[in-house]
Amino acid sequence: MELQRQKLSLGKFFLTKGDKIMKVVTAAIIIDNDRVFIARRKDGNIKGKWEFPGGKLEENETYEECLKGRFTRS
Repeated sequence: MELQRQKLSLGKFFLTKGDKIMKVVTAAIIIDNDRVFIARRKDGNIKGKWEFPGGKLEENETYEECLKGRFTRS
């Protein structure tokens, strides 16, 4: 069974495989001189928690654009 990318009514993209639906997200693990880049959440139900940078794929966005956008948006 093949994964298929599709847009649902909320404008977010999901992958479907049979009857399973998965959110499409990007994340990066950036290591520089034995240091790992992580970010602290500013809001939401996990405010203050640490995470790797990334986000949900938006309409007409490539995976690379999605990830790059997380570094340029405030």
